[in-house]
Amino acid sequence: MLYRRKAQGSLGNYTPISVTSVLSKILEHIVSSGISNFLESNNILTPRQHGFRRGHSCATQLINAVDDWAVDDWAKQLIMVTAQM
Repeated sequence: MLYRRKAQGSLGNYTPISVTSVLSKILEHIVSSGISNFLESNNILTPRQHGFRRGHSCATQLINAVDDWAVDDWAKQLIMVTAQM
């Protein structure tokens, strides 16, 4: 219990502490880890999925997107050059 008023002798001057939030965070972590491990081990997620995955971040998503755009742009330019021949 947390003390909140002047007179420490009365129980009414204390605020109860709840451990529900701590327990719910632990349970959330256990469930989240279990789901993530299941999805990773069964290859359910596409390699393009970057959010909330270990080893994947906004930076890796950006690198893949820029790489795709560069390859697409190069392919379009090659098609234009060969069409002009």
